[in-house]
Amino acid sequence: TGVVTASPAHAAPEPGLKKDLPPMPWYVNDYPGMPTPFKGPLKIDVSRNNAQIIRAKNPDANPPGANDWNCRPTKKHPLPVVLVHGTTDRPAAAWNAGAPLFKNAGYCVFALSYGMLPGSTDGAVDKVENSAQQLADFVQKVLRATGAKKVNLVGHSQGGMMPFYYMNFLGGYKY
Repeated sequence: TGVVTASPAHAAPEPGLKKDLPPMPWYVNDYPGMPTPFKGPLKIDVSRNNAQIIRAKNPDANPPGANDWNCRPTKKHPLPVVLVHGTTDRPAAAWNAGAPLFKNAGYCVFALSYGMLPGSTDGAVDKVENSAQQLADFVQKVLRATGAKKVNLVGHSQGGMMPFYYMNFLGGYKY
């Protein structure tokens, strides 16, 4: 069903789930060692329907916990995390569950929207080389803001593929 919450689970396991996995809906506190999205019983609905609602209301919204330009990396987590969404997606919809988990684990978290074409509300639809240049520019902005020397890239779909162009042809392997 796609709900993440900081309160204990009361749902019965779905048939066929492995015994070591929490029941659905997935509750963060059910899996030992997983950080909660936020303190208290805040629910983060990670369903496809909610992602579409978020994107329709504000396609340029930041995912929860992302793009805090005052965040400074810690000794425990010295590398900021840059989240890279997939084709036809945008950060708020793609990372509304992942961003708060990274943030609460102690990382500085950043998410860019890239690959926009004029008149489109979809991201990651431009040429890969153009998107990779946007990623390169964003990574440099993150490095300047945080003082870090490198970043961790976490991508989904095209967001997992396109960074290879950045790393191989735009010098991204250095960062």
